[in-house]
Amino acid sequence: MTDFDRKKITDDFYKFKNIIEKTTKKFTDDEVLRLSESLGNHIAGGKYKKDTTSQVSKFYHLVRIAEGLASSGKDADKSEAKIKLHVLKAQAFYAQARNSISKEFKEFFDVSLERILKNTAEIKDFLIFFETVYAYFYYEIKN
Repeated sequence: MTDFDRKKITDDFYKFKNIIEKTTKKFTDDEVLRLSESLGNHIAGGKYKKDTTSQVSKFYHLVRIAEGLASSGKDADKSEAKIKLHVLKAQAFYAQARNSISKEFKEFFDVSLERILKNTAEIKDFLIFFETVYAYFYYEIKN
């Protein structure tokens, strides 16, 4: 990957961050979805870390569990989903401190979780987006 490619990928991450933090666009809006390939590559910037693929997969799975709770329609489950998301945020800090996930993944996850914690109804759209980012990430790591 050239320096130009790396700069574009980093710029796309900051574009994603700006959209998620400062607009009401959803994770499934076309403008956001178009950034998933660059974000997958951005996260793969930490590919020297041995457990990154399994750790990212673990976080995806845990978000799926939280999404199941959030969409159950029960208030108690929605509260539990929010608690799980707070725990996931802390786990991301822990995993990065142990070098199990890259700084890039933690940044992506932090920005996303902050948005979801404000409105747990967005977790379903995030899960779709996360799946596309993970697919590009996995491809980049394996090639």
